[in-house]
Amino acid sequence: MSSLHEAPNPGAPTAPQYGAPRAPQCQEKSVDPGKTLGIVALVFSFIAAIVVMTLSIVAIFVQVPGIDAIVTLAFSFNAAGVGLVLGIVAGQRSRAVSFTNNSATAAITLSAISMVLQVVGIILILISAARRAGLV
Repeated sequence: MSSLHEAPNPGAPTAPQYGAPRAPQCQEKSVDPGKTLGIVALVFSFIAAIVVMTLSIVAIFVQVPGIDAIVTLAFSFNAAGVGLVLGIVAGQRSRAVSFTNNSATAAITLSAISMVLQVVGIILILISAARRAGLV
């Protein structure tokens, strides 16, 4: 019979050693799942806020044939809406894994401001058109 205090036999099988789990040798970098979508949302917001509104201003003041200000503002409003929705989705995806997505936040802010300014622009265009027609 063997006692507990005997030296282990080098040729005898040993029981598995269970200890604390080891830390991984190389840690993977965490990737923000909403980063690319946030950048796409920012591009849509930028297009809506800058490029299309510039075309609208040109259409209002220069009266370029073929560019209707209302249609251009409506297109801009749609692009801002797409940027707003994509920004919200990108922000939610990033927050789900505890990331802060600054491009999504910027896209949401820029889209919201752009949409408010476009609504004001559409109202001003309609008032101007009503005055030209003699309705006001």
